[in-house]
Amino acid sequence: MKNINFLTTLSIQQQYEIRRWYFCSLFLFVSTFFGISCFIVPQLYQLYTLQKDIETLKQKTKNYLELTNKKDTLKKENELLQRRRTKIKNYTNQLSNPDGYFISIIEAAANDIKIEQVRKNQKDIELIILSSTPKAAMEFIELLSNNKLFGFFKLTSLQQDAQAKKFRCIAKGAVDK
Repeated sequence: MKNINFLTTLSIQQQYEIRRWYFCSLFLFVSTFFGISCFIVPQLYQLYTLQKDIETLKQKTKNYLELTNKKDTLKKENELLQRRRTKIKNYTNQLSNPDGYFISIIEAAANDIKIEQVRKNQKDIELIILSSTPKAAMEFIELLSNNKLFGFFKLTSLQQDAQAKKFRCIAKGAVDK
């Protein structure tokens, strides 16, 4: 190994060359670092923002499967309800639906008439009512006879109910279709 003497100084020319080499190397290193950082820093920032956006989208779409399943079940329920609704609408619009007959019977009943029983067979209908007077029962039957849904009505039985202190009437009629 060669012995190096650190006590003897270098010549001024050599010191100047070392200093120049040091500053040139430092300048090249700093400029290279700055040049590389000018290209890499924006890309790193873009990578950071993309990762942040990906995380927020993952959080938003975390329960997406649940929501789509819920939406699908709601669609199926809605379709089922729509089918049921159309069936009910078709049934209420049919002539064989007894709803219209019951509504007209209830509308014809006055305050002093209480309907106990309604039996509807194919074209026959039988009513059992409680009335305070026989006249009110006859008016009720006349109202039903004049209704366009019923062909005729006749009073078949009129009995006094001692317990209720009213008249029990049985009326039979025909249904027009």
